[in-house]
Amino acid sequence: MNNRYVITTVGVAVGLVIAHQTKTLADGYFKLSNSETPTRLDSTTGPRAGSNVVSMALVGSVASTLIPVGDPIHNLQGGGIILPALVDVPFANDGDSVFVEMAVWDASKWGLRYDKVPPAFVGYSDVVSVALSGAHSDAYSSPLFTRAAIVPQSVPEPSEVAMLVMGLGVIGWQAWRRR
Repeated sequence: MNNRYVITTVGVAVGLVIAHQTKTLADGYFKLSNSETPTRLDSTTGPRAGSNVVSMALVGSVASTLIPVGDPIHNLQGGGIILPALVDVPFANDGDSVFVEMAVWDASKWGLRYDKVPPAFVGYSDVVSVALSGAHSDAYSSPLFTRAAIVPQSVPEPSEVAMLVMGLGVIGWQAWRRR
């Protein structure tokens, strides 16, 4: 085997690896943060969410077609704030703009998988546009949410409601019988 063939083959292989890495680095990135609009429980005036609540970015090139991107991020204890987290948007490039919404839910009840949480128990921020940066940027854009995400209040199970109604019925029946 001649040296020129080996050098050419190695050169092509290195070129393919660099091209693959360049494609990976072309993904767009932003920092998910809610420091201006802390996550709240039950209402806009409710207490700030604790560390049992997680936030996840929903991202799309069109505001009406947002999908979960990245991993869920736990809120800081009692602050309703998440530490800024870098989110990789694999379907968009450095310099593109995308729409972002923050979904929040109680992970202690529903776990960390967004697709496993019943829709009635997920709260959402407003949808905003954010410009993406490259992987090695000095500064990343953050979505400027204007509406806090609200974690919906727990709704009682049907069996709990049935037990309450039965208990009130028994109390009413006993009061009626004593007369």
